[in-house]
Amino acid sequence: MEHMIRPYGDTKDDGKIQISFTLPMPYDARGEEAAKAIALNMNLDPAVVSGMAPSDSFSFYVVYGTMTIPVDVTKLGK
Repeated sequence: MEHMIRPYGDTKDDGKIQISFTLPMPYDARGEEAAKAIALNMNLDPAVVSGMAPSDSFSFYVVYGTMTIPVDVTKLGK
């Protein structure tokens, strides 16, 4: 049994995930960079903004990336 696991998209253990979130700022180049920085802080590298939707006072982002840190399942509770 493997003890270190990562989620995957197309290929087992590729670490690919997609997340979505809203930021309290308008969509512009700075907002897109903020979305990438958040994903990088979540250990997604590289992080690509694959979708966005602007609004008056906030912006919604979809970010695709690779999870760089696996989870050791032997250290999880039962």
